Amino acid sequence: MKQPINISWYENDARIYPAHFHAAGLMDILLERGIESDRFLKGTRLFYDDLLKGSIRLDSSQFCHIIENAKRLYALPELSFRWGHGMFPGHFDAYSQLICHAGNLKQLTDVLSRYSILTPLLSLKIWEDADTVYIQWNDAIGLGTSYAFVIEAYVTAFTSLVNWYFSEKLPWKFSFSFSEPKHIEEYKVNLGDNVQFSMGVDLIMLNKSWLEKPFPSINRNLSSNAAFTVAKRQCENENEKGSLGFIEAIASVLNNESPNILSLNETADRFGMSPATFKRKLKNHGWSFQRLQDQSKLEVSLYLIQTKGLGNTELAEYLNITDANNFRKAFKRWCGMTPATIREKLVYG
Repeated sequence: MKQPINISWYENDARIYPAHFHAAGLMDILLERGIESDRFLKGTRLFYDDLLKGSIRLDSSQFCHIIENAKRLYALPELSFRWGHGMFPGHFDAYSQLICHAGNLKQLTDVLSRYSILTPLLSLKIWEDADTVYIQWNDAIGLGTSYAFVIEAYVTAFTSLVNWYFSEKLPWKFSFSFSEPKHIEEYKVNLGDNVQFSMGVDLIMLNKSWLEKPFPSINRNLSSNAAFTVAKRQCENENEKGSLGFIEAIASVLNNESPNILSLNETADRFGMSPATFKRKLKNHGWSFQRLQDQSKLEVSLYLIQTKGLGNTELAEYLNITDANNFRKAFKRWCGMTPATIREKLVYG
């Protein structure tokens, strides 16, 4: 038996999301539309007057319940994008100060990936190849039918903030895991034309030359540097990044173990659970172990394709798959296309 993982993690009934942060922004949009609070809070066991106290925290099931109510009541596909446009820098205490005083894109992505309170319900991972920076978004806690809506909102929030800082629309490229939605025009209006779907992963791509360009709208003087340092110290004291969502934690373990892909029993052992308990918890979060394992293999493969230029034979060997042909078949099962096709689609430009 291996030692249990040294990761702090939480489940979907843990109340960790401040209701007066991101969820409040969504609720404000609904209130502006004349939708009464008892309608969008229905089924959450919450009252709007309680949320105004600034001390109420949501669990992910309550957060998703609000999202699903909002989708039904607002009933226009613009809602997620509108929510995203108003999200950052936000009113998130010291965390907003970090966003406001970030001096360049690299510093900003470091902040967003480090403090999960700024991207609740999702995990954020940054990686690079020779020319491109990839900003990858993943389900952290089991979003179910809310997933695409949340992705739309946070991708919009991130790119609109950076565009505003640079005072221009950057040449972003977007790849989404889900199939092309009916409201494709909302993507073109809010994100641009360089958008593709059914990719198996959710990525924002940009040329690396943008990473360390100073934000021209930020006055980078000693005062702002001091403000950033103080805000960072305050955020560290809050220790909001002390734990991962259950799904994010499992994905982290699986990705770190490649090429020694763990079995369900081995992974359950790492989490100090019986296989039966582990499977039950996965089901409660809307995931299966096979789906998580396939997602991990896909992400590892894409990373090695883009950063190391590995071919099918090398990838099959790395993932302990018998040969290149079987790897190609498995890869197509994971994301719906061949490695050759996805190589072409992930070329930035």
